[in-house]
Amino acid sequence: MSDQKKLNIVNTTFLIALPIISLTALPIWLKSSSYSFNTVILAVVFYVLAQLSITAGYHRYFSHKAYDANPLVSLFFLCFGAAAFQGTALKWSQDHRRHHRFVDDIEKDPYSIKKGFMWAHILWLFYEGDKSYNPEEVPDLVKDKLVMFQHRHILKLSVFFAFVLPMLLGAIWGDALGGLFIAGALRLTINHHSTFFINSLAHTLGDQKFSNKHSSRDNFITAVLTFGEGYHNFHHEFPSDYRNGIRFFDFDPTKWLIAGLAKLKLASNLKTVDQEVIMKKMAIMAVINFESQCKAFKLLSLSKDHMMKVCGHLKSNVESTFKRLKDLKKARIITVSVNEKHKLSKQITKAKKEFDASCKLLFGMLKRFETKIEKEEQSA
Repeated sequence: MSDQKKLNIVNTTFLIALPIISLTALPIWLKSSSYSFNTVILAVVFYVLAQLSITAGYHRYFSHKAYDANPLVSLFFLCFGAAAFQGTALKWSQDHRRHHRFVDDIEKDPYSIKKGFMWAHILWLFYEGDKSYNPEEVPDLVKDKLVMFQHRHILKLSVFFAFVLPMLLGAIWGDALGGLFIAGALRLTINHHSTFFINSLAHTLGDQKFSNKHSSRDNFITAVLTFGEGYHNFHHEFPSDYRNGIRFFDFDPTKWLIAGLAKLKLASNLKTVDQEVIMKKMAIMAVINFESQCKAFKLLSLSKDHMMKVCGHLKSNVESTFKRLKDLKKARIITVSVNEKHKLSKQITKAKKEFDASCKLLFGMLKRFETKIEKEEQSA
């Protein structure tokens, strides 16, 4: 892309100067008479509001429509999303939808990791800045009056919510400059690079538990920084799911926020992927990852062949029981007979138990094999 677009001097200057100014101002502020711990709290609050407006708003709501939001919630995300200084929800969503459609494509993915870690992290933004958009890629957002209002007035909104508002709040306790440079500039720098790490680090380091067909990875560090976005391999495989961390203990505050909004009747139609679909993907990837692990260890060839043959058989069993369950669910949807629906429901219950059992058997066998590999390596 760099050979097709001109360097955006404004973007480049801003993204380079912001951290320099922030880090220069920090020690000066700490030694100043206006220093107040209230400003630190303000910076944390603005970080949380801006980050959640990107994750729950720009990303899961505007980009993926993983749920429906009350207009007041949408307005909040647009205001504090502007405080994150990442452009408009319209353009952000268009770029992100392209990223998913063409992930890892050097030409079509706006921030393809294949062009290098730093390109995916920040350099791609040095060539961005054009507010033009393709209505065919974001037809739903073009019809949203709030989104279009933000798109037209993004600079004014960004400056106000990112810098002016924290400065005014800081002035209440006599620390306007702290509000500007700490709750404004420094906080924004951290917001920026936390989000940027999803495009870079979460496509470089981490686990691939759901698919290896793209570079995305589950990375706990980025999950912490971005309030849940780091479960990136899951997200790329199931982008319409409002969750990124699917287990109850996964650190995904964005998921908790959306679920909370639903309880308050401020969000609805929360989309989730069927658990059986997720389990099937996990089972297949568990076998693929085990096969890679198995090849990396110096085991007897007979032992390797045996383990891989058993895993292949169990994987086929998972796939066949999943197909039967899927076919039965489809049949229940299209049938009109009440008796037939009742009969199919019983068959679905039985098929689900068989599928769960096949997954449990596969994961149990993989655990045994992995223990065997560890013992052989330790005794070697």
